Amino acid sequence: MIMVRLSREDEIIAHTSGLARESRYGSNPKFNGNKGNFHNAVVIHAEAVGAEMAVARYFEVEDFVPTVNTFKNEPDVNWNGVALEVKQTSHKRGHLIITEDDRDTDIAVLVVGESPTYYIMGWIPVGVAKRPRFASAQGGYWVSQINLQPIETLRKSSHAHSRI
Repeated sequence: MIMVRLSREDEIIAHTSGLARESRYGSNPKFNGNKGNFHNAVVIHAEAVGAEMAVARYFEVEDFVPTVNTFKNEPDVNWNGVALEVKQTSHKRGHLIITEDDRDTDIAVLVVGESPTYYIMGWIPVGVAKRPRFASAQGGYWVSQINLQPIETLRKSSHAHSRI
């Protein structure tokens, strides 16, 4: 696990991006009201952006800009041609949760914690995470942390080098 701490300026960018995302995504029927009220939803998006910023910082992505309105058409972080789908949870022992609309060709990265301190826990190819063994009765795929590869191994993996 790798700890990344955001600066106050980073937190402001994350919050601003979270507000922009929720302002545009608010009518998305996928969420079915499970984000609570508008303010809670902004925080959920802001934490997701903070996690994306942490991953971008870890992989030294200098030109990282949080996305808005890209839905699943672009990766959360593009690291040297490797598409990273970042999943964040505040639960220290939380699972990486994959949905059907996550792209099979991406690499999913689990980040736990809350701003300003995030912990990058590990990674798994999305296509692997969508195997029946990870299927959840609640929908989607839940991958426990023990089933993730340590984030430090991604740089040397065939998954990273096959895309560069």
